[in-house]
Amino acid sequence: PRASLLGTDLAALTQRVLRNPWIREVAIRRQLPLSLVVRVVEREPAGILIGERPVLVSTDEVVLAALGEGGLPDLPILRLPRPVPLAPGQSVAPLGFGPGLALWRQLRQTPLLPSEPPQEIGLLADGSFAVRMRPGLPVVKVRAEALEGQMDRLRRALSLAGASAEASAARRCPS
Repeated sequence: PRASLLGTDLAALTQRVLRNPWIREVAIRRQLPLSLVVRVVEREPAGILIGERPVLVSTDEVVLAALGEGGLPDLPILRLPRPVPLAPGQSVAPLGFGPGLALWRQLRQTPLLPSEPPQEIGLLADGSFAVRMRPGLPVVKVRAEALEGQMDRLRRALSLAGASAEASAARRCPS
């Protein structure tokens, strides 16, 4: 309340606002005689990354918040190969979140099996992915490179064996 509009350090104020991991961009300007105009662009949640514990990650691969164990939001779930502590504001780009999320989206558009979206994608230490469907179905491992060709071959193989695999999975895992 006692701050001077003209004495306010806009650069310092901008940096304070940007400490909030939900804020992607901020622009602050003076509007004389009595106002500051603040424009913010928020980050949007893109998925859940499980390291040491589940965290909410934005579309630009920044940790937004830690999540509790129960009642996770309906977002893609990716799991790291080992427990890694993740903190709000931390970038997860080096961990493979972006490529894993791209694979998730691709599998949602053209699933390996009809009506079988992935439940979780494991980000493996060698840069490949472990796709987990519903319980009772095998885990599918794919490499990050030449992904489209791998997915086409995998779909053909699953379609050839699909009826027996789905019937077998249905017997092992009743709905």
